[in-house]
Amino acid sequence: MQTLFERGVVVISIDTELIWGYRDFRNEAQFQERFPDAVGANEKLLVELRTAEVSATWYVVGALALGESAGERDPRMAGLPTDWIAGIPDGGPKTAPVWYRAPFVKRLHETRPAQEVGLHGGLTHLIWTDRRATREVVTWELAGGIKALEQAHIRPRSFSFGRNQEAYHELLPEYGIRSYRGRSPGLAWKLGQTLPGAFLRASDELRRATPPLVWPRESLPG
Repeated sequence: MQTLFERGVVVISIDTELIWGYRDFRNEAQFQERFPDAVGANEKLLVELRTAEVSATWYVVGALALGESAGERDPRMAGLPTDWIAGIPDGGPKTAPVWYRAPFVKRLHETRPAQEVGLHGGLTHLIWTDRRATREVVTWELAGGIKALEQAHIRPRSFSFGRNQEAYHELLPEYGIRSYRGRSPGLAWKLGQTLPGAFLRASDELRRATPPLVWPRESLPG
């Protein structure tokens, strides 16, 4: 039986992905044109939350926490499909700021009031339902994302799936993940990867529809 809380509870979760969430269908120039202030938007949002003394959960793609990377030649990418990592540039926060944001991730971890930093998708925002996402590949992606955040002294306990495409739930507790953000119960998401579903999701975004209220529930033992 569900009981009401004495006070209302709101969880703010923010997928922090920059170009990693778009790289399979937008190149860097297209991303910059579509989201010209993507890097600045994260900084501004953090300032607003601090000013309002509000905590939130930031689901961060692991690679954003890397101080430097050799891109697609980086050993940390070695266990991922070659066609998936093709085109990932080498560099760091100064030379490739839409790819690597270690200083920002560090600020997230250190700011007050405390902000929770969870993991979004893994190391590279791999879509876990993709045909290339075998158990072995997903394990590499998940472990790599956790290791990347650990470089910033962050041990993620919560997780969100890339594009809300859920799979391999049983791997999460093996890597210390205690909760994940499930798919929205709204009709747009229940319709999945269909044309009507895509239309409804676009409509919800354009009219800034209010997210549906949900009750947290346990879907895996423990």
